[in-house]
Amino acid sequence: LKAAADLNGKFALILRFLPEKGRYEVGLHPGGEKKAVQLGNMELLPSYEEVSVLRDRLGHPGVSAAVVRPALRRLDELNMSAEVLAETKVGKVVNEVGRTFAGVDDIAELAKRLVWRGGGKFP
Repeated sequence: LKAAADLNGKFALILRFLPEKGRYEVGLHPGGEKKAVQLGNMELLPSYEEVSVLRDRLGHPGVSAAVVRPALRRLDELNMSAEVLAETKVGKVVNEVGRTFAGVDDIAELAKRLVWRGGGKFP
């Protein structure tokens, strides 16, 4: 990026597509500040790094449902190997998020599905 060079090298989670702008709304990591970014100005992270970023977002004290929901959805979409699960320890964070948001049906269900997919318990 030239106009916003301070964003170069930053990690972000894609939140949604903004058709009126032709850009994606992203939440910067850490902190969650939102920006609208063109697809050509983003790079896909390797699975291990992406899972690590998502784990950190989910584990942030006071994390909101607005951050948790897309992060869990993305983890659900990823085809994580047992090695990535074990090395990132993302399952421990997902378990905690599931307990914290037990009263929020869609979040609790996503967390439960991820834990179940990990064999009922993450490494």
